[in-house]
Amino acid sequence: MHESTVRTYASAESFLLDAGRVRNGCLLLDISMPGLTGIELLKRLRSENWHLPAVLMTSLRVDAPLREKAAQVGAFSVLEKPIDVDVLLTTISQAVFQQRSKRDTAAG
Repeated sequence: MHESTVRTYASAESFLLDAGRVRNGCLLLDISMPGLTGIELLKRLRSENWHLPAVLMTSLRVDAPLREKAAQVGAFSVLEKPIDVDVLLTTISQAVFQQRSKRDTAAG
């Protein structure tokens, strides 16, 4: 099993100050954050060619338009709060696995 480090940030803007040092893992972003929303942050990161997998979470009802908006900015999944810890961990593992598979396919 790999050792994991979790980093938390008070806002999207504080994450952006550190984003250049984040190389591996998965982003877990709330759709409703102070300042930039999770969707706005992910859109900005993607426009800057920053491609770590991302899982969005929300207390809103997850409907088709929200899923489509999340997919357009490259989110792996959108989870509705409260989130079962097993579902969260499985989703993050799947997102990281898919990203590694894409990277290995591109390199190979």
